[in-house]
Parts: sequence; structure tokens; C-alpha cells
Amino acid sequence: MKRIFLLSLFAGLALAAGAQITERPRPAEWDALVKGGRFMDRFLPMKGGVQRPGEVWGADSVQRRYVDNGIEDNRRSYWGGNVIRDARGRCHLFVCGWLEDSPRGHMYWGKSTVFHAVADHPEGPYAIVQSLGHGHNPEAYCLDDGRVVVYTIGGYYLGDHLDATEWDYRQFTFDDRGWGVIEGLSNLTFARRRDGSMLMVC
Repeated sequence: MKRIFLLSLFAGLALAAGAQITERPRPAEWDALVKGGRFMDRFLPMKGGVQRPGEVWGADSVQRRYVDNGIEDNRRSYWGGNVIRDARGRCHLFVCGWLEDSPRGHMYWGKSTVFHAVADHPEGPYAIVQSLGHGHNPEAYCLDDGRVVVYTIGGYYLGDHLDATEWDYRQFTFDDRGWGVIEGLSNLTFARRRDGSMLMVC
């Protein structure tokens, strides 16, 4: 908060001193990049219809938005998650949610539930098919044998496949190699390395 305030203060002083704000020219090398080579190429318009204010939850400033993609309802706030496409082309989203009308508001995230939702397209709309249990910041990946790991803060759920009806909750064990591991690792993501092993990034 202090940094944001100081940056705003400096920006205000610069404007008061008559400084000009100009957009820097883009590097000429960008013209030679293939489509998708620039970060801005990754931002694509979402499909869907715009709902009229009053038909969806939220403040006036956020009500006019696409609601027929992703996951949204009037009961919960949703957070995090990633999508895995199965062999049939269906998209599986593992996401957490907590009650929207909680007296604690956003701070009720500690009581999050991990949900498994499915859609026919990556952008959705997603429909919840099951609840895995308590957890926050879910991130899912598939093992070579078809099993699915759904990480949450403090542990993970393990299912036999994407459509598993039972999920076992377990905890990771770490070889800290004498460095010590930070307790309560959170906001983890996973990437498959060339040797097939998984790299966990905090």
C-alpha cells in the first residue's frame, strides 16, 4: 500500500512539474515476430453475450460483463484453477469457491471448497460436477499413469482419472536437501520437464 501511494505521489509531482507522459515506440524487432510472439497477442476477446445490469451479481462498475464463459453463479466467489482437456475434448476445471454472502466477504477464502467443473470449450461455460473437499489455490496436473493430482495449500487430492468420483487427500513430502522448506507453501504451479518429472514452482 505504501509503495502504491509513493508511486502515485511521485507521478503527481511529475505532472505538477510539467512532465510529459508519452508512449514509448515499440521496438522494430516486434514487426518480425510471429503471431503470438508478443505478450499482448495472448489477450484475445472472449465469446459470449453481455448481460444487462441487474441480471448478474456485482457492483455497477462490473455488471456489464460476459457471464456465459468461465464459471459464475450468484452463490459463490471462485478463485484460481486451471483447465485440463481430456481425450474426448471435454475441458475439466479444478477451481475453489466460497460463499458470496459470507459476513467475512473475500476473507472467507480460508473456508474454500475445491470444485470439479466441466465444459465443452476451454472458455466455458463450466458446470460443477462434484466437490473434492476443503482447499484453496487448486492447481491440477495429470500423471503418466492417468491419475490426476489437484494441489491445494497444504496438500493435494489424488484421483484415478479426470472423472474420478473419489479423491484421496494427501500431503507432499519434501527433500529439502538441508535448505529447509517454507511451511505452508502456496500458489504453486507445476510444469513437466523433459525427463518426465514435474517441476513445482512457488
